[in-house]
Amino acid sequence: MGSYFEWDANKYGLDVREMDAEHQKLIALMNSLHMARIEYPELRVHAGVHKNLLARLAGYETGFRATGILNDDFFMFLKTWLKAHICGIDMKYSEHAHKTHAA
Repeated sequence: MGSYFEWDANKYGLDVREMDAEHQKLIALMNSLHMARIEYPELRVHAGVHKNLLARLAGYETGFRATGILNDDFFMFLKTWLKAHICGIDMKYSEHAHKTHAA
């Protein structure tokens, strides 16, 4: 992938939802600052994509909390989004990071 620091639940997960969420936010912030430091030209676009994803995930979470159900469209959405994001936007970031020797 292209992030400076990758969250790995097997290594870093505490099985305490709130703490894991905070750690993931910190990692996301660090990755964003790293992109800014290496002057990634599409940083605003990348940040906007992540913001939209988080908003959509919040909608799924609200629905899940209300019904206790996560149906197949959630998993299909997330699978499709992650594949497209990693192979698209994250790959562009990775290429830029390697060009600037800051990865």
